[in-house]
Amino acid sequence: MNFYRQAETILDKLLRREGTIKSLTLGDDSVKDKRRMYALVCETLKYKEALNVVIDSSKLLQVEKKLPRTLAFLLVHDLLFTKRGIQSSDGPLKQAILRHQTRLKAELVKTKIKLRVKRDEELVSQKVRDAVHIPRYVRVNEHRMTVDKVLEQFQKEGYILEDTKEDLTGLSPKTIRRDYHLPDLLVFPPNTDLHDHPLYLSGNIILQDKASCFPAHVCRPLPQAYVIDACAAPGNKTSHLSALMCNTGRIWAFDLDKRRLELLSKLTGRAGCESILE
Repeated sequence: MNFYRQAETILDKLLRREGTIKSLTLGDDSVKDKRRMYALVCETLKYKEALNVVIDSSKLLQVEKKLPRTLAFLLVHDLLFTKRGIQSSDGPLKQAILRHQTRLKAELVKTKIKLRVKRDEELVSQKVRDAVHIPRYVRVNEHRMTVDKVLEQFQKEGYILEDTKEDLTGLSPKTIRRDYHLPDLLVFPPNTDLHDHPLYLSGNIILQDKASCFPAHVCRPLPQAYVIDACAAPGNKTSHLSALMCNTGRIWAFDLDKRRLELLSKLTGRAGCESILE
C-alpha cells in the first residue's frame, strides 16, 4: 500500500498545482518505480471524470469514511480499468474497496450506458484524448551533443529520419523529425518512451514540451549575458538558456520551493550547465 500512498501524495500535489507529473514522478529520487508511478498517475487522471461519477454513485466514501478521495481514485482505477487489479498486500484500505467492488462495477456499467459508450477508452474526455496524441518532443542539449549527432545515433538504432513538416498528424512508429520551428528540437511519435534511453540518462537530450522550449528562443540571450530566471525549477528552461548562451555569462535561478531548487541543481548539473547561480 506504500506505493499507492505515495501516488496519493503526488496526485494531491498535482491537483493543487504544486508541480508537474514529470517532476513529481520521474524527477523525484524518492519514487522508486518511476515508470509504474508515472503510468498510474497519468491513467488515473485520464479517467478522473468517470471515477468521480462511479465513486459518488456507489456512495463509497459515505460508507468508508476513513478512505481519502484521492486514494480512492487510484485504487478504484486499478480495480476497474486494469487487468491486474489492486497491486498491494491485503489491508484495511484494499478491503474497503473490495467490499464494494460489485457495486463499483455496476456503477461503471450504468455510467457507460448513460453516456452511450461501450469501451472504457470512450469514457476519457475529448480534451484528454487529444492530449494523448501530442508528439513526444525532445530537446537536444547542445552543451553535450549536436542535433546531427543525436539524429545519427537514433538512426543507428533503427529510427527513420523523415522530412520536416509543420503538419504532425499520423506520425509513424519509430520515426524522428526535426521540429518545424525550433532548431534544437526533435519530434517523435506520441507515447515514445525515452526515459531509460542512454542519451536521456546522460543529459544529452532533454524531454521537454515544445511550449516550454519557446521562452528561451524568444528571450534569445547573447553569450556573456546576465539573465534572471525568476521561476526556474525544475530547470529545463534554465538549462535551455544556458545552452543558447554557450555556458557563458551568468544565470540567476530563483524558486520559492527549496526542494524543487534541489531538483534544478541536479538536472542542470547533469545537463553540463556551468553558469547558473541559485
